[in-house]
Formats: sequence, C-alpha cells, structure tokens
Amino acid sequence: GIGGASSDTIALITAGNTGLLMSAAGEVTMPLQPAFHAINSATQSNLPTGGVRILFTGTERVDQGANFDASVKTSTADATEANKLHDADGGFASGDVGAKVWNSTDNTEANVTGFTDSGELTLSADIMASGETYHIHRSAFTAPVNGIYHLDANIYTQSPPSDGSYIQLTITAGGNSYHHVIPSAQVNGNWYTFQASVDAPMDADDTAVVILHQSAGTAQMDVLTGSYFSGHL
Repeated sequence: GIGGASSDTIALITAGNTGLLMSAAGEVTMPLQPAFHAINSATQSNLPTGGVRILFTGTERVDQGANFDASVKTSTADATEANKLHDADGGFASGDVGAKVWNSTDNTEANVTGFTDSGELTLSADIMASGETYHIHRSAFTAPVNGIYHLDANIYTQSPPSDGSYIQLTITAGGNSYHHVIPSAQVNGNWYTFQASVDAPMDADDTAVVILHQSAGTAQMDVLTGSYFSGHL
C-alpha cells in the first residue's frame, strides 16, 4: 500500500516492507534495491596465463540486500596429495563445492569440485602442497530477482607484461560474458587500470564475477588493492 513515515513523506509498502520512500524535498530512495560495492583487500600477485577470478573478499563498502559473497576461508595446507586441499583445521563444508581456490604461494587457481570432510576438498587441478597458503572464495554477486543489472569493474594492475598477445577483463553475468580487450604492448609499463561496464540481463540466482585473462607471456602482473566490483538493479 501507500503510506508515510510522517506527514511529509510518501512510502510504497509491500508485505510490510518499504520499497520506495519519497522525502518532503522530493528525493526518492529505494532501500531494498539490490546494490553492492566490493573491493579487494589483498594483492593477487604474478597472475598466471589464462583467466583468474579476481578476489573481492573481506571488504564490502555497500551490500544492500546482502547479495554479494565476499566470504573467504584462508589458511595453510598441511598435506600434499594430487588434486586435493588438506587442512585439518580448515572447517570445510559441502557448500564450498563450486568455489574458487587461489594459491597465493605459487599464484595458481582451481575449482572446488568435491567435499570429503572438514579437512579435505577435491580440486579441479593439482595446485596445493603442504605449507602453501590457500584462499577459498566466490567473490560473486547473486541476483535476487530477474532484471537488468548495471555492473562495473575497475581493476588496478602493476607490471602488465608486454610479451603476451592481449589482456582481457571480463564480467560474466547471467551466463553471458562482457569483455574489455587490450593488446599487451599497449599496456606495458608500471601501472594500468582495466575497466568494464555493462547493463546485463540476469535471472534470479544468476551470478556475476570478474575475471582477468592474460593470453600468454611472463606471469608478472599484480592486481592491487583498491580494485573494485560494483553494481545495482
């Protein structure tokens, strides 16, 4: 229905929730509108060739609706076995299946493909060894309702290589991929900021993530703190 928090405001209320509020001065706010702004809290160093999902964990400046997953499990592997992550104190769960694992010791990435118990996960690649540091994360926005979502990625990098072919920033959303591609020779230098922006159709429960892809060349590019991923309906 339509009501007002006071005599000089107008509110649109559904199921007891205020979805739209107009102030006496005419400003309109939508306190339930999905919106997020997540930043990376640690540098991802020496990105390998191929696509790597960017870590946006630990810091959310905005997460209206709590639809961005910035959670992370990070510690040190305590055993070595092919395509496995072992940590007796890891606190792993079946919900970790489908997440990414970033090995920040040797800068490699894999998917979590299976859950054995709280101390063991199965991975899509053989990236972990005893003593190496892992980060289990999703760094993903999940659409709560069908709609057109505006998404922005701003990735601040250091030392992009010149000996590859291209570097590609990708936002994937709703099963579609949106690219910003730059020739490696063009970005060679100390610093470069990759940016992408898109209005993407997403259905409820679709996810959106950011991937940085280096086609070839020296693994020397770092993604620095201050990079961000943001969006809203």
